Amino acid sequence: MLMRGRIVDASGMEIFEENVHGEVLVRGPSMLTRYLGNEEATTGAFVDGWLKTGDIAYCKTGKWYLVGRSKVSSTCSQRGDQTNN
Repeated sequence: MLMRGRIVDASGMEIFEENVHGEVLVRGPSMLTRYLGNEEATTGAFVDGWLKTGDIAYCKTGKWYLVGRSKVSSTCSQRGDQTNN
């Protein structure tokens, strides 16, 4: 099974129209399925087995364009230092 992705609107419905922004969800055999010991984070990060990446994208002529973020991760780092946003 390959990695799969989809773009969804705010209600979680997949967007099939071109040039409509939505959040990127991914899943596949090499993806994490939960956060060990952190059920709250797991619940917030997954929808029906799909990982909510926090990336905003749209599709145009079969290509995806990432244009922003819907959330800021506290695990983002600069020069190896953890940041807390």
